[in-house]
Amino acid sequence: MSSNRDIFSKHLPNVKLATRIDAEGREVQVERREDVDATVKELETFDMLVAAGYYRARIKGLSPFDKVVGGMTWCIECCDYDVDVDLLFHENLTIGQKIALVEKIVSVLPQMKCPFQIEPHQIQGLEFLSIHPVIQWLVKKSVENRAERAQRLKKFAIGQFHNHYQYKTDKEQLAKIRNASAHIKRIQELYNPVRAYQRKDAGNEDEKTRVRMTLLEYGCAAAPSATNETRSGANDELDVHKLFKNLSLTKENITCSPTHRLDASERSAMHRHYTELQQEMETDAKQLSEHSQIKMLEASKVALERNVQSNLEENKEIEAELEKQKQQLQQYVEQKQELQAEIEQYKAIEAKADPELVTKVHDMLKKHDKLKKEEAEFKEFCRQDLANLQKEIE
Repeated sequence: MSSNRDIFSKHLPNVKLATRIDAEGREVQVERREDVDATVKELETFDMLVAAGYYRARIKGLSPFDKVVGGMTWCIECCDYDVDVDLLFHENLTIGQKIALVEKIVSVLPQMKCPFQIEPHQIQGLEFLSIHPVIQWLVKKSVENRAERAQRLKKFAIGQFHNHYQYKTDKEQLAKIRNASAHIKRIQELYNPVRAYQRKDAGNEDEKTRVRMTLLEYGCAAAPSATNETRSGANDELDVHKLFKNLSLTKENITCSPTHRLDASERSAMHRHYTELQQEMETDAKQLSEHSQIKMLEASKVALERNVQSNLEENKEIEAELEKQKQQLQQYVEQKQELQAEIEQYKAIEAKADPELVTKVHDMLKKHDKLKKEEAEFKEFCRQDLANLQKEIE
């Protein structure tokens, strides 16, 4: 009887002891039966955490609870959600700390709009059929958030590079623009309008008269009449003198600007210099555009050369493959001719042989093939029967 017990004890269900937390918060050991689906989900969960970057899930010394809770905490931190919960995780926590941390994690998931529901006892009981979809969703969210963060950091790094560094071509172009801008600014300062007169008191003139007074203030005495365009030259002169009575010299006219100290020859020389600078700037712009066009043409030329080279290589490969196929075709033709010759020989032998003997040989060959087939089926049947018997014995 005892021997029978020993025999059947080897074939009891695979029962293992697991640690659980009872209603009073104490750790107790209970029997846990192996669930194939749960085991598969457990392995998939840990592989998923490792693939996402949580490499602590590989450590064999950590308990499954520490791996699950640590992975969930790490994923929530990577998601950068603004939640008012302190998710501080350490290995080998006490029972109370484990319960509190699991409850915090479960309370955070609805705030993150997790589509899956999970209870604290499911995490404490390591129910991987319920834990797996939650961790899968957290891993997906953390990966998406890290990708967005990487894009932001890349854009920030590119912006910082452009703020502190420049390419050689950009430096040369910027130096030309600065040099030309300095000359243009200097010439514009020389030719800026200088106020020569200032009005004593403002009257009630119409708009055209005010425009003419403003032009006279800046030394434009040859401006056309604003009150009557059909007056004669003498009347215009009288109007100008009349308007000059309401103007007085300004400090700019008293101190004399640099432009007014220049004579006619210097003014013409400056005007020529200004024209030359403008022509030089236009030439530089044309050269830059031609240079950019040359670069674009060179780039397109390089691309076309690469395409031509790749096409030539593909053509060589196709020619080699064609030659290989031709050789194979020649071999097949030769084999076909040999087989046809052998068939002709066999037909000649068959024609010379006794018809009854040929029929007898055909029948014997058919019987031989049938016996071979039955032998293979019998071997397969015996193999299956042996496997069934071994299973029954175990």
